[in-house]
Amino acid sequence: GTIEEHSFSFDGVFGPDASQPEVYEAVMRPQVQALLEGRDTLTFAYGITNAGKTYTVQGGAAPEQRGVLPRALCSIF
Repeated sequence: GTIEEHSFSFDGVFGPDASQPEVYEAVMRPQVQALLEGRDTLTFAYGITNAGKTYTVQGGAAPEQRGVLPRALCSIF
């Protein structure tokens, strides 16, 4: 087969050691602020199976492991 070349651009990339608070502050806090100002926002988690999407969005059992969604809800309510 033929190998196709693709290029991609990103606003930011988090490494495997990024913390839940770090991801929330960089990604969700600005969206929560925009939402509270009456603007529409969208957060979209996309990736291969077992990449960590569910963990990033929902989080773990410990409070410091809360994902971006529970953190956003706490900020709003």
